[in-house]
Amino acid sequence: LSQRGIEASTIHRMLGFQDGQFVFNEFAPLPFDVIVLDEVSMINVQLIQSVICAIPNGAKLIIVGDSGQLPAIGYGDVLRDLLATSMFPKFELTQVHRQAAKSGILKLANSIRDGNQVFTYDSAGQETFGELQDQTVIAYHNKDSIVSDLLNIAKAYKTKINQPEDLYEFQ
Repeated sequence: LSQRGIEASTIHRMLGFQDGQFVFNEFAPLPFDVIVLDEVSMINVQLIQSVICAIPNGAKLIIVGDSGQLPAIGYGDVLRDLLATSMFPKFELTQVHRQAAKSGILKLANSIRDGNQVFTYDSAGQETFGELQDQTVIAYHNKDSIVSDLLNIAKAYKTKINQPEDLYEFQ
């Protein structure tokens, strides 16, 4: 967003975290008319309370999140609770745009969300998922092999980096 000239920041930066507390609060509200909170599935009760207290009267709060993401570390499952209420309008997007429908990452993520185990506890090996064969999971018996394998993967991928934007594909 910042690259497109839209002011964006982390929640802590927005609230002005200094010396263990927020600069913006109920006594010193944020200087914005519209606030968009993204990735709300990762926000705990304490943090959402700090945001709400810092919103000036009359400002709009738009909450965006994916109920399929992991919940926050800390108390509460804010997004789940907000989706369960009928106190405000909400809209659910059901079509995935980030990954292709035949992507292995989508198939694997949905399987995990449904509670399925990818590998058994004592398994080792490699498996590639999806019709596009674009998601590979590697399981290890010996964790000492992980670092060397990661370095080899990174070295192999390095040859595919021709411009800075190519780094976005390396995850």
